[in-house]
Amino acid sequence: MTLSIALVYAIVVVAIVLFVRDKMRPDVIGLLLLLALFSTGELTVSEALAGFSDPIVLMIAGLLVVGEALMQTGVAARLGQLPLRLAKGSPRLTLLFLMILVATLSAFMSSTGTVAVMIPVAMAIARATHTPPAQLMMPLAIASMLGGTLTLIGTPPNLVAAGVLAGASTPENPLDLHFFSLTPVGLVVAAAGLVYVMTWGRRLLPNTFPQGHDARPSLRTLRTSWGVDERVERIVVAEGSTLCNAPFGDADLRARFDVYVVEVERRDPRAFHLGTRRLQPTPTLLLEAGDILHVRATREAIASFCDTCGVQRLEALEGRRPEEVMGVAEVILTPRSRLVGRTLREARFRDLYEVNVLGIRRMGKPLDGGLADVPLAFGDTLLVEGPWRRLQLFRTLSRDFVLAEIPDELESAPITMDRAAYAIVILAVLLVVMTLGIVPHVIAVFGAALAMVLTRCINMDDAYRSMNWRSLVLIASILPVATALENTGGMALLVSSLTQWLATAPPHATLFVFLFATSVMSQVISNTATTVLLAPIALQTAVALGFSPLPFVVGVAIAASTAFSTPIGSPVNLLVLAPGGYTFRDFLRVGVPLQLLVLLVALVAIPLFFPF
Repeated sequence: MTLSIALVYAIVVVAIVLFVRDKMRPDVIGLLLLLALFSTGELTVSEALAGFSDPIVLMIAGLLVVGEALMQTGVAARLGQLPLRLAKGSPRLTLLFLMILVATLSAFMSSTGTVAVMIPVAMAIARATHTPPAQLMMPLAIASMLGGTLTLIGTPPNLVAAGVLAGASTPENPLDLHFFSLTPVGLVVAAAGLVYVMTWGRRLLPNTFPQGHDARPSLRTLRTSWGVDERVERIVVAEGSTLCNAPFGDADLRARFDVYVVEVERRDPRAFHLGTRRLQPTPTLLLEAGDILHVRATREAIASFCDTCGVQRLEALEGRRPEEVMGVAEVILTPRSRLVGRTLREARFRDLYEVNVLGIRRMGKPLDGGLADVPLAFGDTLLVEGPWRRLQLFRTLSRDFVLAEIPDELESAPITMDRAAYAIVILAVLLVVMTLGIVPHVIAVFGAALAMVLTRCINMDDAYRSMNWRSLVLIASILPVATALENTGGMALLVSSLTQWLATAPPHATLFVFLFATSVMSQVISNTATTVLLAPIALQTAVALGFSPLPFVVGVAIAASTAFSTPIGSPVNLLVLAPGGYTFRDFLRVGVPLQLLVLLVALVAIPLFFPF
């Protein structure tokens, strides 16, 4: 082993350790890895930056736009209503149809996006069928990962595997994967997973309702489950109060007294039918004597507010119920949320969304202390409170939030479908073009993304925002690792060692080695990063052993979608963690048997469709 090989090996190992420790952003680790490899002198500038112009990266970016357009046009949400209709009230059939639908959607759009859209749907199904949410949430995540194995565009590891094979393809030995090349294997694997969940796996899932659960949650139930005080009172601004003739924003009541003003009631002779007008407490609103502030706060906070500002407490709010003004909802931060890594104060959350955060839960446990200064993380669940019109907007903020638990008052909002037909036609054309190979896949995807913009299924700003730049940078920065290994001879040395070890082993044993290694690595680091690292090794090892590389590289791609056993193994697992009320042990109990089952089924199925 030469010094340059040892140095490249050491850099890659350090990067893997950093991925596993999860103390640094994956994209930052990828960039550090890229710079470290370039500093060894084994990569030219063009080779180091080649990942950023690689068709794989560009295809993933385009597919993210297409997937976001399907969500924004309501196509995915409307399809989500089908399982309950088809099952006719049967919880078992509802689960089956839900998993089939999610797997199908995940074959054509981001699994994370699919799960984000389907969580509110699944919660509504759980209430309608009186089923514990835990019986639906993990199957939702499992189905999305299994669905990613059905098509070439189902998940980034499939595209990475296709790119590795395309690079080694020759006219005499074509190795290209087409749009539905993975479908036969994917169908067998997905069917095995569905059968497992519907039989044994379903029994392993928690079958109890979370504490405080209500089959049809109301505002009171949702607040009670978070331990939120519901006191609402009316406070009148008296003559001589420090609030009189002053802009509302100057009072800074939230920061000084922890008092939240829901609205301002002002007498107005012109409003002859009620005698009052209801105003939003904007920062520039000038308060007047006689204004009635509808406030929500604890008894102690209200007493301090009244004593300090010269205002008077009236009777508890009567007539118009608080529920007619204010609502609450649970929202979960997505991987692409702009709030990840920022505090509520830094993000100016209340000013931006005009709602308050009443509580934050991380990994199912409430966070204590000052919520305004807690850095937010992907998967955090926020209990937000605000006017109904503001809560409705969270339905449209799919890039930043998943609207998880919502009370009945918000569930009746209609789904806008005016551009859905365009999105469906564009998706159908994309599938036909990619299947027939009329143009290169990356061009077809770019064309579909642009068509979504031109037909106003998504605007250009949202198209840019839909791109998961962390994932794109991570993939682009890791792709040159294979080049560095090639240039130093590290790849040849690694393949030579594997070849000697597996020289007498049957091809099925060699395939299982790559299946198992990929599956284990995918539990702790990005499945895309795992595929980038292992797919080239699998290809060259197969060639050295005299086998076709197709089954081995396909095996790496399939095994990369088996992150069932830990909540941190995949973004979709983190998304369902809070709504399902799961623990780490729940994922191990359900996921480990499924992981082994899928690997064994893949071990049998892959050689049937991709012979050695």
